[in-house]
Amino acid sequence: MSGQQERAEQQREEWSASASPPSRFVLGLDVGSTVIRCHVYDQTARVRGSSAQKVTRRGGWVSGSDCTLWFLFVFVILDSQGAAGVQMNQIVGLGISTQRATFITWNKKTGHHFHNFISWQDLRAAELVKSWNNSLIMKVLHGATRVLHFFSRSKVMLTVSRFNFSTQHATLRLTWILQNLSEVREGFYPLIGWKIGQELVCLAEGNAGDTGTAIMWAQKLDLFTDAAETEKMALSLEDSEGVYFVPSFSGLQAPLNDPCACASFMGLKHSTNKYHLVRAILESIAFRNKQLYDMLQREIQIPVTNIR
Repeated sequence: MSGQQERAEQQREEWSASASPPSRFVLGLDVGSTVIRCHVYDQTARVRGSSAQKVTRRGGWVSGSDCTLWFLFVFVILDSQGAAGVQMNQIVGLGISTQRATFITWNKKTGHHFHNFISWQDLRAAELVKSWNNSLIMKVLHGATRVLHFFSRSKVMLTVSRFNFSTQHATLRLTWILQNLSEVREGFYPLIGWKIGQELVCLAEGNAGDTGTAIMWAQKLDLFTDAAETEKMALSLEDSEGVYFVPSFSGLQAPLNDPCACASFMGLKHSTNKYHLVRAILESIAFRNKQLYDMLQREIQIPVTNIR
């Protein structure tokens, strides 16, 4: 007999020896976005003890740390139990009402979260919601469905014609997170490669954009007259003397996925000449591909035996 079974049997024997079994209670827990409450109910649904703790908020940002929420969760349970004057082994049930449309994202490898829980009351995506509702796509959608409703009298078309996003939709709050937290965006893009019969092949895509654009841009600046000259210019130097180039005329793709990144030179000195600039541009292409390769090794974990 296991230890748990022995304890249960011993408890039953104690109840049999006493005049009546101990009273049983149920916990009701409300994990809200601003307050976490807990009530202890007896068998007549009367509240025997309660506890509540506020969840802090900052401006329109309504979020909570996973550790803080867990601490408050445990605290209100123990506090309400103490207020009711009952033992934990008398608690036979737990009902939980949790925050709706609240989410958190985390690194599946480390288990560490990228940000706090984002509550349905959070307003950080308000400007994004406004821009989406005023977008051409939404105007076309509303106009087209109004016309379809006029001819078909379909209630579905009427409903769609009145649809608008709000800050309570998790979709746009998640979009805000993707746009503003670079660590969430890191990684390759998951894609479906092809499906033949029942076979479904998925791909992980990453590309180094603007590499060709960087060469053409340098040529327009008269750093060289023909792209074939760049190899000789780069090899004429031992190194770029600490000059680096970021090839991001249209943002940086995986693993950074930062659409706002700007192309730039760094480490310029009085001794820097066009040969250093050309070498830095060529090295930036190699660095970007090495960056993709390292990410491939970390995410896919499939040995690469050949690169073409």
